[in-house]
Amino acid sequence: MSILAALMMLQSAAPAGDEDTILVLAKRLEQIEVSIAQDDKGRWSCSLSQSSGHKRVDDRLCRTATACFRANGDNREEMIACMSNSRGNILEEFRRRHARQSR
Repeated sequence: MSILAALMMLQSAAPAGDEDTILVLAKRLEQIEVSIAQDDKGRWSCSLSQSSGHKRVDDRLCRTATACFRANGDNREEMIACMSNSRGNILEEFRRRHARQSR
């Protein structure tokens, strides 16, 4: 699923006031660079170039990036595709959580 398609689905599902919050988050996700590393003991670490502004989203982004790297290795094209597909899911989870908290 493309980011644009995910945003369109989120816009139609979100109350008017929530659209801006979700669009801002989507824009931030596009700008974040994720670095994944593995130490000599096999432990994975992740760092973000900047925060999305939401701890749960940052955590999910790191877990997703690590899973994508483990599945695709250092194949850049596959990593980009994996992360692009996953960002829509991360946005949808945020939208659902945000809607519950706004009630």
